[in-house]
Amino acid sequence: MVAGTVYLLALGTKGNEIAQVLSLTVAVATLLVTLYEKVRHPHEVRRPFSVRRRRSWAAALIVAVSVCVGTMAVWRLTGRNNLNVTVDMASVAPAGTFGPGAELTLLVPGAPPQRRRLALTVAVENTGETGNCAGPAMLTLQPTIDGVAGAVVRARSGKEAVLSLRGATRHVDVRIGVERDDPECSYRLDVQQAILFN
Repeated sequence: MVAGTVYLLALGTKGNEIAQVLSLTVAVATLLVTLYEKVRHPHEVRRPFSVRRRRSWAAALIVAVSVCVGTMAVWRLTGRNNLNVTVDMASVAPAGTFGPGAELTLLVPGAPPQRRRLALTVAVENTGETGNCAGPAMLTLQPTIDGVAGAVVRARSGKEAVLSLRGATRHVDVRIGVERDDPECSYRLDVQQAILFN
């Protein structure tokens, strides 16, 4: 259980979504079991709590609290707490259109950013009335760390790309381009999610 919790925390945002689904499932299952027992044994008299049962419950509660506190401590010490900077990056995204061969630049918040990696999901929307430019488009994302260009990462429109920001001491920006053969294509950039993490 502890390993599973630490693993979900290490996944960051995706782990959060998985944990929410699991929590809802367990909560609904618990409610259904409780209702079933109430219907099955409506007039059952509860036995008084013995000292032994009280000690067992107290021990179980102490173990559960210790596991939660220990997991949170590991999470904090390993720096897995993510920063959602989607709104910050979307607000500085260029509003105009661009096409193949052109690049847009997004500034990563923080000087330097507070984490070592950026999980960035951007999508391009077709601004033309006809054609399918956005569907097959491949994006190129290249971080520039303190003025030095980093490795280019390729991702489909709407898919997550993980960029390394390691070594940043001042500022980081991300240059985004589109690999597409059709020069007539025109796009608008949409920042769907931006998460800083370690």
